[in-house]
Amino acid sequence: MASVYTPPPAWLNEIANDPQRAASMAQLPEVQAFQQSARQFQMASTADGILSAEDVPAGEFDLSTHAFLQNGESKTNLSGLTGRARIAVPAAPPTGTLDVGEIVLGKP
Repeated sequence: MASVYTPPPAWLNEIANDPQRAASMAQLPEVQAFQQSARQFQMASTADGILSAEDVPAGEFDLSTHAFLQNGESKTNLSGLTGRARIAVPAAPPTGTLDVGEIVLGKP
């Protein structure tokens, strides 16, 4: 599975584990503006491992992908790999599509 999304601002990580601070920051104009403008686009995968997202507007985004591997014979014994990249989507790609290249997967 994979998605393209608005890069989170630094303060988001700072408040992720502090509910009290998160509640007080929720009233700040910059926090409300981010919440209203943040976008996420799910990506589809083909059998040959190509990921794609439709209708992503121009701008800077983070791309995050997760692959789950089955270990042994148990279908519940899963491990995963992740890959991340920062991408810049131009207003008008010459071919109408943007190839961001290979996303290398690794242990989280």
